[in-house]
Amino acid sequence: MGSILANAHDSFVCLCQSGRYNQVFYMAKRARTTKKQIEAMVGFLEKEKHLLYGGDSSVWQTLQGLLTNIDGPQRTVKQWKAVLGDLETKV
Repeated sequence: MGSILANAHDSFVCLCQSGRYNQVFYMAKRARTTKKQIEAMVGFLEKEKHLLYGGDSSVWQTLQGLLTNIDGPQRTVKQWKAVLGDLETKV
């Protein structure tokens, strides 16, 4: 088993024991989507409702470009789809 310890650099250290060896893994903390990005995503989705059911990849690229220009984490289309899925489960 392992334990996870937080450090001062917004990342996590995972100490794992495997047999005779101790391994240390550094995992970056995932940046949170900003409120402005969420508001922009919701506004865009109100106009492009078909994205809730998959949608055209070029429209997702447009949304990604819009969200990239707002302060906050930079994500791929696949990552923004995951954010949308997370938001849907919280509503």
